[in-house]
Amino acid sequence: MEQKTFSPQADSDTADASCSVVEAMCPSCRQIHTISPHSQNDEILENAISQKEFPTSLTKRETEVLELILAGNTNKKIASKIYRTERTVEYHRNRLMRKLGTHSTAGLVKRAIQMGIAG
Repeated sequence: MEQKTFSPQADSDTADASCSVVEAMCPSCRQIHTISPHSQNDEILENAISQKEFPTSLTKRETEVLELILAGNTNKKIASKIYRTERTVEYHRNRLMRKLGTHSTAGLVKRAIQMGIAG
């Protein structure tokens, strides 16, 4: 996420001059979001992200790998179960992360819950 930090002008009616905010481009929706340290803005951003449409174009294999990840399997165990190499499982996991806009296994789980795949 590309970020640019700045401080609002002192004469601004909407923000305190001592407050800094961050403008960031979201890689999944390609829009610029302004984030401040205030929890209200964090909540607004989280709501906007959670309402984002998720891709329904997961392949059968990606869905299978996601379900095995959700079950707590390691890449090695998943590879054994689907009769593929561990590297192939890593490839599927990376594709899932890219498609679902996350960078971690925890993020995959969160997105799966939001999509209704896990819960």
